[in-house]
Amino acid sequence: MWTRQWWKDATERAAKTAAQAALAFWAVGDGLLNAWTADWQAAGGVAAGGAVLSYLTSMASTLKGSRASASLVDTGGFELPHLSADELLELARKAEQRETR
Repeated sequence: MWTRQWWKDATERAAKTAAQAALAFWAVGDGLLNAWTADWQAAGGVAAGGAVLSYLTSMASTLKGSRASASLVDTGGFELPHLSADELLELARKAEQRETR
C-alpha cells in the first residue's frame, strides 16, 4: 500500500470519484450548472468527501485484493504487459491470421 504505484492508482480512483460526486451534486438540483451562481463551496465539499471515501475504500481493498493495487480484485501478481500501439496492432494481426487458418 505504501508504494508509488498504489498511491497513483488510489489517486486516480479518488479523482474520478470526486468528479462524479460533484456532478451528482449538481444533477440533484435543477440539473443545470451555472458557473456564476453555482455553490462552489458545497460542490467542493461533496467532491472532497467523495475523494476521502474513495481513499478509505482503496485502503480497505488491500485487505482482500492485491497489496500492490488499490483494487479489490487480487490479480495474483499478474500484470498486463505495457505495449506500444504498434505492438498491440501486430499482436491483433497475428491473432487474426491464426483465426483464418
